[in-house]
Amino acid sequence: MADPATPPDDVAWIHAVRVVADELPSEEAARMRAWLEGSAEGRAALREADALWRAAQPLAQVTPPAWDTAAAMQRFRRARVSDPALRSPGARWSGMRGRWGFATGLAAAALVLAVVWQGAERGAQGSGPATTVAVNTAAGAAPQTVRLPDGSTVVLAPGSTLMGAPGFGAAHRELRLSGEGYFTVAPGARPFRVRLQSVVVEDLSTAFAVRPSGNDALVTVVEGAVVAGARRDTIREATAARVSTEGATQRLGADVAQRELAWTRGTLAFDEAPLAEIAERIARWSGRTVEVSPELARRRLTVTFSGEGLQEMVQVLATTLGGRAEITQGGWRLVGALP
Repeated sequence: MADPATPPDDVAWIHAVRVVADELPSEEAARMRAWLEGSAEGRAALREADALWRAAQPLAQVTPPAWDTAAAMQRFRRARVSDPALRSPGARWSGMRGRWGFATGLAAAALVLAVVWQGAERGAQGSGPATTVAVNTAAGAAPQTVRLPDGSTVVLAPGSTLMGAPGFGAAHRELRLSGEGYFTVAPGARPFRVRLQSVVVEDLSTAFAVRPSGNDALVTVVEGAVVAGARRDTIREATAARVSTEGATQRLGADVAQRELAWTRGTLAFDEAPLAEIAERIARWSGRTVEVSPELARRRLTVTFSGEGLQEMVQVLATTLGGRAEITQGGWRLVGALP
């Protein structure tokens, strides 16, 4: 719904960070760079993002898992203070929020590099680093791409947390996800497993996405296959499936798979989704509360958002349902129309 020909300054900044941080596939990055260079705001955002990213590069030269997050952040801050060209754009880092409400602060770029390896102590038997995975993307932040200690990568959506017990990569490859994640799994001798709520998804050499859908898990396989749920049903590539906490698997097809991957490109797409689920997902992406009155919670909608602000989204939902959107202290509330 947003006009791509005239990108607002905040949206330009979000995409500039993604381009310079190499978080996009090469073809998409080339298209995005061309789009940014087509406007004065986009060119300015590219210059500032590139300058800040170059200042942060000492972070990337640390060999994992020997990360020292505090020291890395100090190096980044010293680089900003010592370079007058970086001090002015700093205000944008501290205060900018994109139309999604993305918090594109200093940590939004730096933590992509620094947050995942939380410990480098050796195990009691000397068998290798006691590596713990602990990655958190704040509600309202931009999606973050993180390389895991075993060489796999994950893109975490806003308001998501990924945890792995000590020994990840050496003793096991098991993770617990809260929120949404897109995983590209590196080959390994140990199975790669992701637990969302009470559903376990096990990789069979693949790339896949997982997110909650009510009490179930919605699993989308991009390459290869996974087994999921208590029944260990196989889900193959280009397929999405709903896996219930009781173990039943409902395959949803390739068209749903495409829609489920839209969030990795900055789009939220819903097809006949309950309003309560739509509101919960928008709340995580925006960092604000989105409440739904009981009479509307089960209403189903088909709607796509691509760059709209929170106010625009809740107004679209309210208008579509014949209800209204009310401002609350923490965000918005969707209620039925007045009698």
